[in-house]
Amino acid sequence: MLAITIASILIGLVYGGIQVPREDCEWKGGHYGELPKCDGDQIAVGMCGSGSRQDCEGGYSTLIECCRFEGFYNGHCEVYSGVYGEEISCPDKAGSLHLVEAVCGSGGNADCDGHSHQVQCCEGHMADGLIGSSGNCDWKYTAEYGGKLQCGRSDETVMGWCGSGRYRDCPHDAVHGILCCELAKLQQ
Repeated sequence: MLAITIASILIGLVYGGIQVPREDCEWKGGHYGELPKCDGDQIAVGMCGSGSRQDCEGGYSTLIECCRFEGFYNGHCEVYSGVYGEEISCPDKAGSLHLVEAVCGSGGNADCDGHSHQVQCCEGHMADGLIGSSGNCDWKYTAEYGGKLQCGRSDETVMGWCGSGRYRDCPHDAVHGILCCELAKLQQ
């Protein structure tokens, strides 16, 4: 029992952000021009993007992995649009609207309301206030069409996306990329 307690303390020291439970997660899919989204009590921890074919599992162009998070809910949201290969970072674009709730991806056309990709950035709330990025963020990329990306740490969530069309337009010759940020309480 002492070993478990010590391990828990060490994990808390290594990962200083708010821990997101990963036991109740699901992948939600959308076709070109659709905006698959997490439910209001879910938080995004992974994504899949494709090219000119719907390469994500299940024949979708885009997938978003959503985990139920007790006590969490999304508030005000805004949709931001990008051109092929543009990184959309919610913390940089949207004040306190840090968390990705929904995404839209395209194939060879600008299928997302005339844009190559879109990200819906939202305010995140817990009982004791707003939550969002601690500023400790890292972009992850894949060159694989239909490749899934996930935030690797239990205190990270998706807070941005880079999308491309039929080519590998994102940095590092990637099909798509996600911005994973440590989740923390925001100063109000």
